[in-house]
Amino acid sequence: MTKYYLKQAEYYHRIYLTVRAHPFMITHDISVETGISRNTVSRYLRDMIKRQALVGPHLKLKPNVNYPRYIHLTSFSSPEKTFNLFKEFPRVLSYARCFGDWNFLFVTDRLVDFSQLKGHSKTFYWGKRGFIWDVPAQFATWSDTCSVIDDVVKNPGRIEIPQEEPVEIPWTQDQWKIFWRFKDNPRLKATPALKEIRVSYEAFSDWKRSIEHYVQTSVGYYPQGFPYHTKMYFLLETDQPQHVSAVFQCWPTTTMFTQVDNKLLVLLAVPGGRFLSKVLNLFDSLVTENFISSFKHALFVQQWRNNFPPI
Repeated sequence: MTKYYLKQAEYYHRIYLTVRAHPFMITHDISVETGISRNTVSRYLRDMIKRQALVGPHLKLKPNVNYPRYIHLTSFSSPEKTFNLFKEFPRVLSYARCFGDWNFLFVTDRLVDFSQLKGHSKTFYWGKRGFIWDVPAQFATWSDTCSVIDDVVKNPGRIEIPQEEPVEIPWTQDQWKIFWRFKDNPRLKATPALKEIRVSYEAFSDWKRSIEHYVQTSVGYYPQGFPYHTKMYFLLETDQPQHVSAVFQCWPTTTMFTQVDNKLLVLLAVPGGRFLSKVLNLFDSLVTENFISSFKHALFVQQWRNNFPPI
């Protein structure tokens, strides 16, 4: 990598970390925070978003009693033909086609009995979705990661993960309108967006002050672009999610974690198929080191609705 492209990659990563920490921050303030000129920040942000090197930020509700979410890992006999049939299916909010121990991942707003549908072959696992969190991508190469991963697995350290009981979100009708408008892009210009949904700026200010209690932010970083990475789901049995999450602190792409009842669903990305065996070896090592007791996995193929993360 030339000196110019190394500096560009460093700037991209610096912008990503700032957006991750401050999802509502405008371009001028990102420039001040990063020490990168405003024009460069604006140009790099456009490029990162266009290539999906930066995915998000998106707002996700913390576990709550207002809008519970459920995840179903299930299989159908002809997944490619079946894929489009679920677009109008009641209760289904988003879904992804996969290849592996299951071939569909569904997110629903209540439990759905998919076994009653034609072509259903197996429901692998289902449960209520809990907290979603990510381990931030590091400014590193894949060679760097591969050189240290064996040592990291033996002594990963730990990171703090969210642990709270579901709450009732006491937002007004206007504040819910704000959430639904901003959830896929909190960096929208507030004034025209609020005018569009006919909500006052005062309600918006009150809502922003409350969101740390009720909302999580998801930001993905994939230097080569999200579509050009191989994505893999892993469903883990573990009582040590803090240590498992810490293993991925050396990863150059964002790793997402989702609690699904008493299991942990992991979504990770690697730059191509040649890394798949290394990833499987990594999870075998986590079993050997007693950080997880078992795992199942599936490749991400495609999704309906570009929700991020697709879980």
